[in-house]
Amino acid sequence: MTNVPTNATYYPNNQNKRSNELVDNSDIPEENKANLGEVLINEVLFNPYPDCHDFIELINVSDKNIRLDGLIIASRNEDGSLKQANLISEDYNLLPSENIILLSEHPDTLQMVYPKCCAGNLWLCDIPRLNNDEGIIVLMNIDSTIIDEFHYYEDMHHMSLIDFNGVSLERISTEAQTQDAKNWASSPASAGYATPGCKNANESTNENSENIISLSSKYISPNNDGHNDKLTVNFRLTDGLWSAKMSVFDKNGLIVATPYNNETLSGKGELSWDGKGSGSRTLSTGIYIIYLELWSSDGRLDKFKASCTVVSR
Repeated sequence: MTNVPTNATYYPNNQNKRSNELVDNSDIPEENKANLGEVLINEVLFNPYPDCHDFIELINVSDKNIRLDGLIIASRNEDGSLKQANLISEDYNLLPSENIILLSEHPDTLQMVYPKCCAGNLWLCDIPRLNNDEGIIVLMNIDSTIIDEFHYYEDMHHMSLIDFNGVSLERISTEAQTQDAKNWASSPASAGYATPGCKNANESTNENSENIISLSSKYISPNNDGHNDKLTVNFRLTDGLWSAKMSVFDKNGLIVATPYNNETLSGKGELSWDGKGSGSRTLSTGIYIIYLELWSSDGRLDKFKASCTVVSR
């Protein structure tokens, strides 16, 4: 029976594998063997939180089902030689076309740490030890043919990040080159700083030609009665990673609240404001201006301004 990614908590098929001894699976047919660029490195966590673990995510961009027992994940020494080569699976398992698989030695911990974690795409296996500052990940066939290779380094993270712990690097486009530094971005705060096994928050869709931003309501009633207690700013952003600052002004033009400052955003999501100003004080009734500034990683600037009313009912 063919095993394919389903909704399992994680794949235990090769959980007993703890050896670097590679299995000869040279009988894999061509229609199930990956060629150069058909399976890509899609997301990498190399500086995990304490008590969490590295991961390497792959995506099958071909139109065929790829045999996992024909794929090896490895790294390189400083002289370029391969090291820590591990077979992804010792058994017959398929990665279907357009599917994602995430490789980790402890996939169960990822589900507890990251809210956007697709458990059915987590695969338990040995992976190379990833240096926290810089390293090279190599994906290859059992005949040593390179399928994809990624030289990552800490400076690829967004400049606004102070702490890189627990933040993954996500691929933006499967059509751009893996080693193009502009094709990678830090997973944004709005996505929980990593999306293990799921569609990348930074994934390029080419659907949006401009940012779309709107308010959920024209008023906010922050009295904790369950109705309009928060004001929501909905956004759908163009490709890339954005930094956001959200300010609230009173009728005199004075800043009374800064709910977000240097927040990293991408894709589709929302920001919220609870109607409170500095010192967590609920603001008095009246009209306020919501002002959102957005800076993209490639230098674009966008602004959004709208009024809302704080009411007491």
